[in-house]
Amino acid sequence: MASTEKSRILIMSMRNFDFNAGRTLLFEFEHTINDFEQVDILAPSLSRNKISSITRNISQFSFANTGNALPINPTFNQFSLEQEYDLFFFLCQYPKDLHYLTSIKDWRKKCRKAVCW
Repeated sequence: MASTEKSRILIMSMRNFDFNAGRTLLFEFEHTINDFEQVDILAPSLSRNKISSITRNISQFSFANTGNALPINPTFNQFSLEQEYDLFFFLCQYPKDLHYLTSIKDWRKKCRKAVCW
């Protein structure tokens, strides 16, 4: 029976950004958390147009060579959260993954606590 209770936990998944075999353990961990607590799993995606592809490559090149990504960020499908959460959980395998957080507008205002693991 499906619960009508709202989720208290939001997990941001990288599965639509960067799906590769090295991340499958993290994806399984997301599902394991979901087995114990009702969660919303958020899996945003990258924009798939030519300009986004070019700017993403420039930003990744800049990060790889300087350690700083350029402030070019039209590559994500942007969206806002519809509800507030007690906990935001982000499974970050690489430091470069942190810039994916910019795809969620005002995520810090909508999530009381945040965990980056």
